[in-house]
Amino acid sequence: MRNLPDQLDTVAFLEGPAQIELISDFLQSPEAQQVSTLKIGTSQLYAARRPAEGFDLGKVMSLFKGRHLPNLRSLCLGDMFVLYNSSVRACRIGDITPVFNAAPNLRMLDLCGPFFLTRPVEHAHLQEVSVHVDASSGQEAVISQQTFTNLMMSKLPEVQSLSLLSDATEDVPLDLPTAFDPRAQMPKLTAFEVENLTPESQQRYDALQEVLLVG
Repeated sequence: MRNLPDQLDTVAFLEGPAQIELISDFLQSPEAQQVSTLKIGTSQLYAARRPAEGFDLGKVMSLFKGRHLPNLRSLCLGDMFVLYNSSVRACRIGDITPVFNAAPNLRMLDLCGPFFLTRPVEHAHLQEVSVHVDASSGQEAVISQQTFTNLMMSKLPEVQSLSLLSDATEDVPLDLPTAFDPRAQMPKLTAFEVENLTPESQQRYDALQEVLLVG
């Protein structure tokens, strides 16, 4: 890593799938300790040249294992950053589980593409989780039932907003875990938005919305 400014607050990698070595070097650098906002995705310019690396961030996500980013507050993964008025395509993100240990002070997690979570996690400071994938991103289901269950059973005591929105055509109906109790897992949750639930889960979700609105 060369020629970086002394004060580094925000870093964006706009060719994420093709920048594995660069991202690896950055995550191991002293500069990574300073960054509060990190974005890893692509751009229309990247897509226009039809790169062999495609739109898969799986290898990039593995780089977070064992890393420590103490000042990171906002992390955006998989987005195609709009450099001009054109179509948008998300990445296949992969396993986000290592992020929760790597960024202990994270406040905002923004996911733009299919991802998975291998187990329920704990995070003391995360306040917002946002998942949104446009139909132009492809047909792949954004989240599996196992990942959804792991996410909902995670202990996120400071989370206030959780949204999971997708226009992907292959999404399968999700079952809201019966064991999910926001008072236990997410006691500060006030904004909860999930699409594509099973009919029975939709009923429980609607009832939960009334509870959240009451406060």
